[in-house]
Amino acid sequence: TEKTKTDPHILQREIEQIQKQAYAFSQEEWMTNAGDLSVPIFDHRGQFVCQLGIAGLSSSFEGEVENLLILLKEAVSAISPKL
Repeated sequence: TEKTKTDPHILQREIEQIQKQAYAFSQEEWMTNAGDLSVPIFDHRGQFVCQLGIAGLSSSFEGEVENLLILLKEAVSAISPKL
């Protein structure tokens, strides 16, 4: 889409920000009207194994990112020790 980031420098800064905040959120970057929010899942050794996320209409995330992030992190806290 027109919001897709392709500049390597911008992408590198975004990756660094995602690592720092421990979640990724995008709106209309990969598909018009789509949004997604995800958090990493680490196993019992602290190794990254996958991510847990939600996707939907971009508008459905408005004003809800913080609440959804809390729910995702709670789910990850329950999953990680079992890996």
